[in-house]
Amino acid sequence: MTKTRSNIITKPEGVQHAIVLTGNERFLMGATILVLEIFEVFKKLGVERMSATKILRVLRTDTTYYDWTTFCDGKKLNLHRLDSMLSAKGIRSHDIRFKKGVKKCYFRMPFEYLVTILCHLPLPKDM
Repeated sequence: MTKTRSNIITKPEGVQHAIVLTGNERFLMGATILVLEIFEVFKKLGVERMSATKILRVLRTDTTYYDWTTFCDGKKLNLHRLDSMLSAKGIRSHDIRFKKGVKKCYFRMPFEYLVTILCHLPLPKDM
């Protein structure tokens, strides 16, 4: 392994080019992956809205695609990080009243809209 000029990232011998992501770029890339994964959770469960705590629970237990138990340099993905990552992509939580109280929830539609843009899919007819 040889060190790059910035002495931050190492690359294997023989590799001529490497992509170096800054902290903000890593954050936005992680937020994009998070949006894609949460949309898959919505599709899998077949719901139109989901509480933030349930989204976290599903992301932490189902590590099929990406391990969200530790993110951001080994720190756990919590409600604050989830909200800040989704806010960076323009997705906001909403307070929804349930029988047991008010919870922060996310609706499926913003995730579906972003995924169609990211994957260049045709928009659903109801948009």
